[in-house]
Amino acid sequence: MSQKLELLKKVDIFKSLDNSAQNRLENLLGKSVTCEGEDLAVNGGQALFFFILISGQVIIYTEDEKAVVFGKPGDFMGFELVSSKGRYKATIKALEDGEVFLLDRKKFLAMLQEDIPLAKRIMSSWGKYLLKTAPFIEKLDFTGKESIY
Repeated sequence: MSQKLELLKKVDIFKSLDNSAQNRLENLLGKSVTCEGEDLAVNGGQALFFFILISGQVIIYTEDEKAVVFGKPGDFMGFELVSSKGRYKATIKALEDGEVFLLDRKKFLAMLQEDIPLAKRIMSSWGKYLLKTAPFIEKLDFTGKESIY
């Protein structure tokens, strides 16, 4: 099994997906090495990727001083937690050297729009994951198209 598939099976929002869906996701992943202090995403910048932590530790912080630290392989940083309408709404900074998988944002969202049952499963898992990892996100609304942009 590839490193990508192995890690996808650990990601809370993807681990319950069937092999076909995980294989499609695997094809959307690239890999990047991160260095301590590096910005992976900058608030206000064009949102190109979501991130899956392979190793290391990163912090996501918002302008209003809310933050969450991720340090477990398989931690997912995406959707409303980091972006809105094609722009990053938070900064993601590497706290130590590590690696991440880059999930192409446009291709992933297109995949969800083409497979509504898959999108519903992922969004349901995402809501639970987000409440557990970033309780400062007060309200989630996955009923409209805007909610995942």
